[in-house]
Amino acid sequence: MSETNNNTLPANSNEQSTAKAQDTNAPATSGNKSPAWNAADPTDGRTYYDYGSKYPPCTRVQIFLEATYLALILVAGFYFLVWIFAEDIALYHTELKFQDLNIKLQQMAAFSTSGLIGGAMFGLKYLYHVTARGLWHEDRRVWRIFSPLLAAALSTMIGILIDGGIVHIADSATSEKQNLSTSFVSIGFITGYFADTALAKLQEIATVLFGSNLKAPPTQQK
Repeated sequence: MSETNNNTLPANSNEQSTAKAQDTNAPATSGNKSPAWNAADPTDGRTYYDYGSKYPPCTRVQIFLEATYLALILVAGFYFLVWIFAEDIALYHTELKFQDLNIKLQQMAAFSTSGLIGGAMFGLKYLYHVTARGLWHEDRRVWRIFSPLLAAALSTMIGILIDGGIVHIADSATSEKQNLSTSFVSIGFITGYFADTALAKLQEIATVLFGSNLKAPPTQQK
């Protein structure tokens, strides 16, 4: 019995020392898991002078086209924003000025434009983050394409709900003493950029108006 223990102890010691050596030499990240992104150290898990793209050329073209699409939406949004705040600028190839619209159409234009800008900015921020982390994939393309458009539509409807008194905003935000266009644009941009929060607010309003139809999940039988 004692001989068996004496023979096996050195083997176990060698295995433990080998395991310790392997743990010491193991990299900080293993497998396909991407390292956690830290705003204070935005290295994206790369070492010094590791500047090459990890994506194949065909994927880089797709990412570039998506970024171009979002950038064009952002530029178009700012064009309409200038049209809203400028008094003597008419739309391209038209004589229509923002001041020529009635107050309801001005409200819709301001909310939709600023919501489009907010949605495009959020989409661009999301795109460059997931691209740098190596998390970009094609299945999110539908979301990246339609997110700014949905943000614009959501901002417009939030503006209509505010005008109808269903959604209450602080009186100072829509005071007649202030520029109404500035108030509309401010609220619309916040709605478009934080579209998920705005949708959660709409869910609360729907629950108040129509009640909750959710049923408690059935109790699991043991």
